[in-house]
Order: sequence, then structure tokens, then C-alpha cells
Amino acid sequence: SADAGALLGFAPRLFGMQDKQMGGQTVTGALGTQDLMRNQAWSQKGGLFRSDRAGTWSYGLKDSTAIQDGKSYVDTASLSNDKALLNGLNAGYAAIKTASSEFAKALGLNAESIAQRTDQLNLTLGKTQEETNAAIQKTFAGIADDLASSIAPGISQFSKEGESAGQTLA
Repeated sequence: SADAGALLGFAPRLFGMQDKQMGGQTVTGALGTQDLMRNQAWSQKGGLFRSDRAGTWSYGLKDSTAIQDGKSYVDTASLSNDKALLNGLNAGYAAIKTASSEFAKALGLNAESIAQRTDQLNLTLGKTQEETNAAIQKTFAGIADDLASSIAPGISQFSKEGESAGQTLA
């Protein structure tokens, strides 16, 4: 009776699993497309006789849908945020490509390759909105530098000390 109750109380600790703990989030995929993914890392501690588990859930930003274990899930709580993030990232990318193309044309350089360009994104989201915004700005600054260097490979010789290729081109 009391011993059986105590034994049953220990059973979950021996054979059960704790609740899933959410880890960091990333956004990956090709910028300028609808194929960006929000990836949510998770971990789960097992009991004495069960192994710990960990994984990543990947949701499409366009509709917050994930396929897990052969089933389709929609993260309805994140749907509007995911769509806003997708639109914001793609709008920022388009603005960088447009500005770089205009600078290239003004310098008499070929800007056609800019329109065809696709950059891969691997962005780690912050724990706060400020951290996420800083990560997005840093990512876009790197893309602008890469674009500037590809448009005008020798641009670094015109840079001031501490100035990036994107800043020199601008």
C-alpha cells in the first residue's frame, strides 16, 4: 500500500521523460524566397532507464507549418510573427540588392548579376527583440559588404580605415 505508492511515485523518474526544454532559434534558407525556415532546438531529459533526447523543429516562415513524425503541424502562436519576419528579411534583402545595383550602375559597372544573386541565410535569433535586430543588422551588413566586393573587387583600396566594403561603395 504505502510501499506500492512510493514505488509508483518513483516510476516516472525511472522510466519517464521530463518536459521538453526549448533552446535557441535560427532562421535559415535562401533570402528573397518564401523558403526561409525558423528552426527551434529542443532537449528532453530522460529517466534513469531512458536516454535524453534532443532535436530541432523546423517551421516554414510563410505559414508556420512543420512536418514532424509524418504529421503536419501549424504553430498558430507564431504565425503572424513568422510572416512579419519573412517579409522583413526579404524586404531588407531586396533593398540592399536595389541600392547595390544603383551604385553599380552609377559607377558604370554591370549590375545584372545582383538581380540574379541569392544569398543563404543562417541567422541566430536573440533572446530579446534588440538582440534579434542587432543580429539581422550584422547579417545584412555582411551581405552588403559581399555585394560591394563582388561588384567592385578592388574597392577595398578606396576604403578609409575601419570602413567596410559596403560603406565605401555607399
